[in-house]
Amino acid sequence: MKSKLRVSLLALMLIGTVVFGWVANEDRREVRVAVAPVYPTLALYARKTGDVTVKVRTDANGRVVTAEAVSGPKILFRAAEEAARQWLFAAAEFKRDTSLVMSFRIMPDGTSDLDLSSRFIAPNRIEVRSLLPKGQVNRDPAPDLKR
Repeated sequence: MKSKLRVSLLALMLIGTVVFGWVANEDRREVRVAVAPVYPTLALYARKTGDVTVKVRTDANGRVVTAEAVSGPKILFRAAEEAARQWLFAAAEFKRDTSLVMSFRIMPDGTSDLDLSSRFIAPNRIEVRSLLPKGQVNRDPAPDLKR
C-alpha cells in the first residue's frame, strides 16, 4: 500500500512539474527578432516619454498577428504597435498572447551615439533613446507672440 502511495505521489509530482513548467515557460518564448520603434517627431517636440505596453498575439510560427497598445502615452501608441508587428518569436505548437514594453526616452544633449542606440531588455522590453530635434525651443515662446 505504501509503495502504491509513493508511486502515486511521485507521478503527481512529475505531472505537476511538467504542467507547471509548461505554463511557466509559456511567457518565456524566445524572441528571435525585436524591432525598436521609431520615436515620433511630434512626440519628441512634445517631449513625451514613457513606457507603452503592447499586447500581441503570435501564431504557431512565432509571427505577430495582432498588436494593440493598451497603456502609456497615446502619442506613442502607433509607433509601438508598428514595431511590435515586426517582432518574431520562436515557433510553438500554439497561438499565444504576450505583452511587450516599448520604452521611449529623451536623452540629454551630448549623449554619445553608443548611448543613443536602442536596447533590448529580455524578455520582452525594448528601449528607444533619442535627442530632442535640432532647433527645439527651450524657452516659453509666449513673449514673442505678444509683439
